[in-house]
Amino acid sequence: MLSRDYDKAIIGLNFISLLYSLVHLKEDKEVLLIDRPELLFADKWYSNLSTLDIELLRKIGERYEIGPLINVDLYLYPKNTIIILDDTTVELSNSPYANIRELARKIPETFSEFYQEVLLNVDPEVFDQDFLYYIKTINAEVEDFFKKESFGEIFKLTHNKELNETLDFFLKFINKDGDINKQIHFLMQVMNQSIFSSTKLEFETKFLLLTTLAPRYEVNTKKLISDLTFEFRKFGGDYKKCHIKDWGVSDNSLKYLLLDSLDGVVKVKDTYLFGNIPDEFPFYSFHDKDRFLSINIQALIDHPFLENFKNKRIIFSNESRMGSDFPYWEISINEKGQLYGIYAFADYMGSKESFFYTHCIDDVYESLLKIFPDLSRADFVSSVTVTVGEDSWYNVGANKPRKPTPNNLSSYRVLNSKETSKQMKGIHLCSTLRAQSLGFYSYLLDLFSD
Repeated sequence: MLSRDYDKAIIGLNFISLLYSLVHLKEDKEVLLIDRPELLFADKWYSNLSTLDIELLRKIGERYEIGPLINVDLYLYPKNTIIILDDTTVELSNSPYANIRELARKIPETFSEFYQEVLLNVDPEVFDQDFLYYIKTINAEVEDFFKKESFGEIFKLTHNKELNETLDFFLKFINKDGDINKQIHFLMQVMNQSIFSSTKLEFETKFLLLTTLAPRYEVNTKKLISDLTFEFRKFGGDYKKCHIKDWGVSDNSLKYLLLDSLDGVVKVKDTYLFGNIPDEFPFYSFHDKDRFLSINIQALIDHPFLENFKNKRIIFSNESRMGSDFPYWEISINEKGQLYGIYAFADYMGSKESFFYTHCIDDVYESLLKIFPDLSRADFVSSVTVTVGEDSWYNVGANKPRKPTPNNLSSYRVLNSKETSKQMKGIHLCSTLRAQSLGFYSYLLDLFSD
């Protein structure tokens, strides 16, 4: 049986909620972790990470002595990213230098002139070593910059002349007003963040370039969750897989949770919601406007070119779709030829995901023809399944401030009562909406700076 009282109730099971629970346990708090399977947490958003994200996770693990995070490399495997911009294919690998060369070759506007004049005579191995050293330097200092609200200054930490020039050259490229400049700016945002905006910010652009050039890895979330759950229970945490029958709200404050189990009522001081808010929950966030939701698509692919695309993140970007209701989709194909994809669509009031399923199937198939010529439409469609997705994005207005600092992110932790429209006390939102600029990276900084 569960206890009657808890300092913290964490709702939603994923490796981030487990980390958050472990941190509170190590601070001698009584913690209840509620696994509600229907509570969706962005899948792609926190399972495909760059070296910046990974080194920050490792730092959190070292601070709180969380074994699986200290040894986070055991849960990672390298994953190249293929970006298909209209008819141009770019493949990014685990070498920052090679990635700049690939961009310079395939999209000359980005780095061609800079590569020829500056990087051509630079030793690729030395450049990559300096790049990764710079990432470690950023993570050693990042929390101080975050709390002082001077994040942009952190990019001045590198003493590598060529790396500084790389950042500055790309910033000039992004700030130009051409179609390719806008397309790449948008694409880098939706690849790495849960928000996008036409506004171009220097600190965000530099971060997005670093995380795009850096080696990327897929997280074995299943194994990591299993090992973190073991740690959570070892340190005295309580776990329950159940639904919540009633939210004990009084005077806009959450006092207790009524579980649909024999445990019944448990009192809680603070509750943290890790996931998107289901319609049946009695609260909402003010920031659900201009939202893009996702559809998950699965299919079986059989094609002679399949080996070239297995176990890679494949992103499709059409310039004509920017600003449309269907601006972005990506896929991955495993060893057995099983395709898994996410497809973004504008969330209009009253429109169900199923209304957009046909758009999703058609767009993904047409995109696949670019890498799998003559792919049978009949075979593809017959193997397709589509479901509601976990990932979401927010289109932020051009004039809205965006800074990854505690004060600027505080409003994204707030939930409001549907009954009174007032801010609720005792419950905190920990969804992807808290990420804002810098995506998963600033999400971790915000979450573990409380």
